[in-house]
This record gives sequence, structure tokens and C-alpha cells, in this order.
Amino acid sequence: MACSKLFSGDLPELINEVIQYFRYDYKTLHSCILVNRLWCRLAIPLLWEDPFLIKKPKNYRFIEIYLYNLNEDYKTKLNEYVNHDDSFPSNTLFNYPSFIQHLDTSKVCYSVKMWISTIIINKQPSRYFIRDKNLSNTQILNLNRLICKSLFLIFIENEINLLNFEIVLMHREIRFFDETFELILQNPNFIYNIKNLKFYVNKTTENITKFLEFLQLNCNSISSLYFSLPCFSHSIIEKGLSRIIDSQENLKRIIFSNVSYSPLYHSLLSLKHEVFNQLNVLESIHIVYCNSLDSKFFEQIDKISKPFKLKSLFLNQILQIELLEFLMQKSGNYLENIGMYNGLKQILPLITRYCSKINISDNESESIYPSIEEYIMKKRRVKYLAVKDFYNGKFEDLFFLKDKVKEFQLHDIQILGYCHLVIDVYNFINETY
Repeated sequence: MACSKLFSGDLPELINEVIQYFRYDYKTLHSCILVNRLWCRLAIPLLWEDPFLIKKPKNYRFIEIYLYNLNEDYKTKLNEYVNHDDSFPSNTLFNYPSFIQHLDTSKVCYSVKMWISTIIINKQPSRYFIRDKNLSNTQILNLNRLICKSLFLIFIENEINLLNFEIVLMHREIRFFDETFELILQNPNFIYNIKNLKFYVNKTTENITKFLEFLQLNCNSISSLYFSLPCFSHSIIEKGLSRIIDSQENLKRIIFSNVSYSPLYHSLLSLKHEVFNQLNVLESIHIVYCNSLDSKFFEQIDKISKPFKLKSLFLNQILQIELLEFLMQKSGNYLENIGMYNGLKQILPLITRYCSKINISDNESESIYPSIEEYIMKKRRVKYLAVKDFYNGKFEDLFFLKDKVKEFQLHDIQILGYCHLVIDVYNFINETY
């Protein structure tokens, strides 16, 4: 295919395919923009589709590039806090806001906060200068609110094609992001095409509640939903999330995470089992460290006539063995990932009986080496293994136990350091399913 394009004169298309492989390899993409105009035109959209994601070393001046697009009304509001150097060009070579495809509210809030701090202390060269370096906490909070709202206004006015929207807000972020929800509510097309939605808040407001209703009415093509409910029971939030699920036409993945005090079955009761039966394209369900998986939760699961496609089950408390066995039977060979802080030794026989595709993550408070040797080593269920065991009041990495490492090698299992193999649960699910 590549050769046919090369000889037919489709070199730009071929170069585009190559550059697409460098997505998230920011160092290489920066090199690409220096080659020639074509390479620059192809690489710039990849660099700017999620600039808030880029990790350290971090230059927050990309926010200033967005502010070039600010309308006159918001420029006037911003000028109450900052001056800007007019010697810089008043326009840009590219319409950078139009390239945005991914937004994470927590990363936006953090980037804005860091940019403001850099211009206050002149940490990085900037075309913006703070008018008063002795701003009060209230003024700094208001400036944060203004910048966040300004950025989203710019994205809305540029009619971006937003695909991934992560609403991750703690108490502090909610204080200066709540007004932005009002702006989104007035512009339904902004989130009309989102495919991946993450909702993770630990406090609710009137605007957040309205936003959930707004999602239900305006977004029905979501393929992946991630919910982390507030650390308190809130029926309005639960019903809102349930209705969002009910309104979807192409939902393939659901993740419930960190449901602490609000029992997960409340969400399922709101949702009702009929909805799961109607999700024809659903491929996977993931439950990550949710409390209150009690008998009522399992009653809801039992009412689902279709296979319950549970792919991941991570627990921070011990379930009754009978309930866990029921869940494994109901999930069958769909269940691929399981992890818990305690009790893994008790359920290893169930795992070997019902779950042929299982990957195990463990945080046992007792030594699990004997069980690992019996159920993993001798059956050769894995190629690579890393264990950080907490036993007798201390952590012990299997990688440094030479005798045990040699024993595993005899069974063609390579032992790696825990820090090299440990995987963030959410990132793993997000990248795998």
C-alpha cells in the first residue's frame, strides 16, 4: 500500500500516515514542524489536539496562544488584571483552538493556575504582565474563573470537534469552573459529538445537575462512560447518570469507580435491568474499587437476561464468597482483570474454575507466595510477574528474592520489578478496552 502511494505521487498522504504514528511523541512532532511546510501542517494538529495533557517539562505559554482568539468583551475583562505586550503579532499562523479534541477540566484548571503563577513571578517570558502582583486570594480566584471561561468560550466559538471530555472536579476546581458549565449549557453543539465521557466530582452544584440533564438530551453517541460518584449518596446525580446511559445508542464501555458511600446498586436501581438488556453494542463493564456491592446489587445483576460483560473487578473490601462466585458465574469468561486488597487467596480456586482469561492484581496483607506458586507458577498462567508483598509489617518486592526468582524462571515466568510492571487501573482499562 505504501509503495503504491509513493509511485502514484501520493507522497503527502504517505507522510501523513507516518506522522500519525508520532501522536503523543511530542519531541518527535516538534522536530517534524521544522522540516518543511508540509510536515509542519501535518504535525501541528497532533501537537495541539490535547496540549493540556503534555507532562513536564511544561511551558504554559500555549494558553497565551489561545488568548489571541479572545473576543473584545473578554479582552476588556482580562485587562482588568493583566497588561499585554502589543509588539507581538496580533494573529497566528494556524487556528490552534480548532485542533482541540480532548479536554480534561482538572488539567485545564491546573494549567490556568500554573500560567497565572508564572506571570505573577515572571518565571517564563510572556507577552502578559500582571497589573498588581499583590492580588488577593479572591482576585486570583476570579482571574482563574475568567481564564477558564475564556478558554472554553474560544473553543466553542471555533466549533471544535470535541471527542473526549473528562469532567474531573474537586472542591477547589468547582469554585472556578462552575460558571463555565453555564457557558456549555448555552452551546449544545460543543459536546454533541463526544465519544468518551469521564465524570468524576466529589461535590454537586445546581449547574452540575443541569449539565447532567443537558448531556442526556444532547449527547447520544457516547461509546465510553466513566463514572466516579460523589462520596455521599446523591439521588439526583445517580438518576442523571443512569438516564445518560439509557439515552445512548452506541455505548460500548462503562466504568464505575470509587463509589464510596453511595451503594452502586442505587445507580443500577435507577437504571433498571431493562436498560442493560437494550444496550446491544455494550462490550465491557468495569467496576473499580466500589463499596457496597451487597446482595441488592447482585439482585439487579441477576435480572439482566443478557450476559453481564464484566471485564474488570477491583475491590477494596472482601465480598461474601457466595456472592463473588455468583458474579464470576454470571460474567463467565468475560472477566479478565481482578484485584483486591484482601482475600485474594480465598478466591483463587474460583478464579481458576470460572475465569480462563484472568489477570490478577493483589494487595494482600498476608504472604501470598504459596498461593501464587500453586495457582500461577505451576499452571504457567503468566509470562511476566511482579509482586510487592506486605507481610509482617514490611514491603517485599519479589524481584529482589533471588531464590524465588530462579524458581519462577524454571517455569518460564520472568520476574520484573514491581515499579516497572505496576499499572494504573484506569489507564489500563482506558487503553485496553
